Amino acid sequence: MSVIQSLYWEFGSGVIAGDTGILLQNRGAFFSLDPSHPNRLAPRKQTAHTLIPSMYLVNGRPHLVYGTMGGEGQPQTQAALVTRSLDRGLGPQAAVEAPRWLYGRTWGDETRALRLEARFGNDVNESLRIARPRRRDRRGLE
Repeated sequence: MSVIQSLYWEFGSGVIAGDTGILLQNRGAFFSLDPSHPNRLAPRKQTAHTLIPSMYLVNGRPHLVYGTMGGEGQPQTQAALVTRSLDRGLGPQAAVEAPRWLYGRTWGDETRALRLEARFGNDVNESLRIARPRRRDRRGLE
């Protein structure tokens, strides 16, 4: 079994359940109060979230159980972990410690940038910068 516990924001909802000391999560933060929004708050609706505990099976048996935090970047980190394990033969510790990357937004930061940890080195960063296709506007101009 794979389970991920998450408060979502650093202090969840900021609400403590009575005098229990239990901090409530705010995983419903992606709901919208706009009735025309696809993620509107309504009965039987489930908001988008990034909780994806995962299990890789070999011959129907668990081989790797994994999960990660990371907002919208979580699926990328999950893919990196399983790829490092299966394709590169890294053990769990080495797979987690390998340099990380993130393409696009996370924590609501609207960007289409590729972020690389410095441990990749300048040569990797530079080769990706050079290989990046130039964007053209709708008139075909760069």
